[in-house]
Amino acid sequence: MKKKQGKISKGQINIEFLAAAGLFLIAIVGLITSSSVLPQYSSSTENMDLHLEAKTFTEQLITEEGRHSFGGGGENWEKNSSTVENTEAVGIASDYHVIERSKLDALQTATVGGNTGLNYSEFKNITRVENQYRFNFVWLPTVQTNYSFQKTQPPADPNIIEPKTKKYQNAGNSVHYGSVDLNGLTYNMLATSHQGIYDSLYVEEGNWNFSNSNSKEPYAPGEKIVENDFYVGSFQNRENDRGSLVIIRRKIKDFGPTVNRNTEVTTFDRFAVLEGEPVRIEVTAW
Repeated sequence: MKKKQGKISKGQINIEFLAAAGLFLIAIVGLITSSSVLPQYSSSTENMDLHLEAKTFTEQLITEEGRHSFGGGGENWEKNSSTVENTEAVGIASDYHVIERSKLDALQTATVGGNTGLNYSEFKNITRVENQYRFNFVWLPTVQTNYSFQKTQPPADPNIIEPKTKKYQNAGNSVHYGSVDLNGLTYNMLATSHQGIYDSLYVEEGNWNFSNSNSKEPYAPGEKIVENDFYVGSFQNRENDRGSLVIIRRKIKDFGPTVNRNTEVTTFDRFAVLEGEPVRIEVTAW
């Protein structure tokens, strides 16, 4: 005896089709938004021409060296006033997504006195971009603090002398430590916790003696580090890795005109490396 096949209603077809289409769209959106190639945009306008120019232009800026035509020409357009005056293409990279300090320093919003840098007007003429841009370069050095000791039992190598403050005594028992080299100087750091969350930082330049910590220590996220003019960014507090990493930050360059508050803008971040440490480039375009 043959079994009757059940009838499939139009409603069932529509539901299954919509469900499949919805899953497909979710997958596509996920692929696009997770891509590290595309910058993340947030804007009050859907100006696709601006988005396209901004993406292409900023990618070129952090992946190319630039060039000049002075003498025999070359990529070191920032070298002196003659090379700057004969700049044909602007790039601030020494390698792919690796920023060269001298090129970054040569970008000047306005030429002052005898400065030989490239001002924004010249920059815009050379790049021939149609829109306006403002760049905020934020350096984000990472401090590996994956070594640890128990309070009152510091290691002999390095010879760590602990802080003597009440705040240190009240912190958690496990102390993480590490160092970072910035601008030719070494900064040694201790990271301490409260209720299992690492949130406090002690800093010394060139030595491990924390017994004379200044009155502002320990530093919490968002606070300025007196020893090196960086700010505390964040602490690693992921389970099994708590205290193993500290991110500090410093704004190292603003470049471009001031944004009018009444102007609709597009903002996004680019990321590169400067002297071995991450840099976030906050871009505003309009």
